[in-house]
Amino acid sequence: MNSNVLFVNLKWKGTEIFEALSKIQFKCIFDESLNLIDFKAGCIGFCYVQNLNNTSCPDYRKILAKVNNNNPSLKMQAFVDYSSREFFSSIQEFCSIELKIQIIPVEGANNIAQYLERHMMSDLQNEKNPFTKDLSINTNDQTICSQLYLNCLKNIPKIGDKNAKIILKTYKNLKSLSKASMEELTTLIGSSSAKAVYEFFVN
Repeated sequence: MNSNVLFVNLKWKGTEIFEALSKIQFKCIFDESLNLIDFKAGCIGFCYVQNLNNTSCPDYRKILAKVNNNNPSLKMQAFVDYSSREFFSSIQEFCSIELKIQIIPVEGANNIAQYLERHMMSDLQNEKNPFTKDLSINTNDQTICSQLYLNCLKNIPKIGDKNAKIILKTYKNLKSLSKASMEELTTLIGSSSAKAVYEFFVN
């Protein structure tokens, strides 16, 4: 697939999001066939989950599950509105644990455009140098991913910045963290915080 082109759902035409996307260094093309997918870059599909007053979390769960099931050829990721911790936490748990979809916390159109541009630049670099495909991601991308993961950790109730950073050093992603035992977490961050993390994933 062409990594130089970002396909955008027609519903974003004339919006703040498309205005931000028009400033990135890749060509954006409207695609009517995307249906519930908002953006597509190469073999990656992206959905944008917004915190709207008239939209409930269960509706988004149904949409994300449907998109994930109906697009086996695409690896799905989800941009999730970070403006409400309660909303974000609900979507975060569902995507990470039940759907195994990577989530990207965002606070607006510019965040989305910046992430998509970095993602496409990384893919283009791999295409130009195929010997880098099996290597670790570069330092800039690793820093971005770590910051996104740290933001996710901070949304777990009663964790705080300090414990979030401690968790980040030991558990590199949400999948590995969700498999941690109560005993392991207690040793790492204390009983109170460990209980909060454990209950977040179990309940």
